[in-house]
Amino acid sequence: MRRSIPDLKKHSWYLWERIPQYPLWSLWSPTMAFLRRLDELYGVGKFRGIFFYKNRELFMFNVAGALEAAGRVLLEREKKNKGFLLSLLDEIEEYVDTLKRQSEELFDRRVETLSNAELADAFENLYRIHEEAWVRGQAPNLLEHGYSFLGDMFKKDLAACGVPKNQIAPVANILTKPRQYSFLQKEEQGLLSLADSGDEKELERHWAAYSFLGGDWTGGPGYGKEYFFERIDALKNDPERKRLKKSEEQYRGEIEDQRRATITEHGIGESALHIALMIERIILMKAYRVDVSWYCYWVLDPMFRKIARDHQLSLTQTWFLKPDEIIELLSGGTIDVDQLNWRSTMYALEFHDGKFCEYYGEAAQNAYGYLEQTTAHSGEAVSELIGDMGSPGSAAGIVKIVNTADDMRKMEKGNILVSHITNPRLVPAMKLAAAIVADIGGVTSHAAIVSRELQIPCVIGTKIATQVLKDGDRVEVDADSAIVRIH
Repeated sequence: MRRSIPDLKKHSWYLWERIPQYPLWSLWSPTMAFLRRLDELYGVGKFRGIFFYKNRELFMFNVAGALEAAGRVLLEREKKNKGFLLSLLDEIEEYVDTLKRQSEELFDRRVETLSNAELADAFENLYRIHEEAWVRGQAPNLLEHGYSFLGDMFKKDLAACGVPKNQIAPVANILTKPRQYSFLQKEEQGLLSLADSGDEKELERHWAAYSFLGGDWTGGPGYGKEYFFERIDALKNDPERKRLKKSEEQYRGEIEDQRRATITEHGIGESALHIALMIERIILMKAYRVDVSWYCYWVLDPMFRKIARDHQLSLTQTWFLKPDEIIELLSGGTIDVDQLNWRSTMYALEFHDGKFCEYYGEAAQNAYGYLEQTTAHSGEAVSELIGDMGSPGSAAGIVKIVNTADDMRKMEKGNILVSHITNPRLVPAMKLAAAIVADIGGVTSHAAIVSRELQIPCVIGTKIATQVLKDGDRVEVDADSAIVRIH
């Protein structure tokens, strides 16, 4: 193991993702994607990046421009072979369907009753599918991570169709709106029905189906029944309840009517509609892949608790096992506990040219300190932030920085939620927000997807919002212009 990470100063770097409590074992799949497999599958080139863990929080740094260059390769493939990206999304969906099915089968077998040998076999099979889904799932991210290739193309095509500049954002929103419910929307509609019926058996089924949404990247126990009881009680007194309740068929019909009217009014051509379909499919697939993954992690939670008990580990320590180490422990092997502690405290996975190296302690800390310093905002006064529109509209309010589940306690209705990058665990706080602002993401990012579902303004891709803003600041979010004004 080297004492220091070489050639850091030869490159410009940027922080492209920051995720609290992201287990190393599940990070292994996207690591393999960027290490070599994206290049093997799609010829996008080899990446140079460093993934750090600092006190259980994941920081993902990459060489500036590398993801963008890879995204351009995929875009060129789509231009030369129309339908390439839709075929890729079909392939991802097949793997995610398989991951969902195998996770459901493992849940039905009752993980806590299985022998270690049975668990090792089940985990190995599940992880193999997890890796295939997550490797391929990174490809669409290359098109929409910190910039928006498809979004920019779509705007140009809409302008070429004669859509007025002030109408491009709302037209784009209508044409890319998913025509089927996400897990989040299905759960909402289920609760709306329960608020009307009060059926206890239906509540039991609802809890069993959607408890996992209260977990996170680590799995966790999920939502308890009391969470759903509280929400049902709130819905019973909500005057908007009847308006919000609609079947998926009705929802799809309303969107189709809007689409047809918009296409006719503006004469939207085939090229723009093809881009709209790709964006819609990416939105659906990204949400589906993450939701199914969270379900998988929730199902596996009893396995990690068993490993912790059997090997005198804390549950947190099990999160920093590698996939092969999990199988080894379930097969009677041992693990270096000190190494697990180092991984959760200060650890770096550096990859380049299809190879990777691990660093611990001082070497990792020195590299992290350098990258943190060189990628931080300069500190100059900023009066406005510019990004991309995630969801149309405008709102003003008080900023609350929300990056973790603990941060959600700060949120009050009408606040402006500002996050480095949102994830499903933050949805309860997002529902309270008057608007959402994110450092990272394109039109298919989680922040953009959820803000559209909630029909609140969203500006994504600001890059520095969480560095410039602080709790208590007052801002105006003009999502139609993709500007956040600081008062």
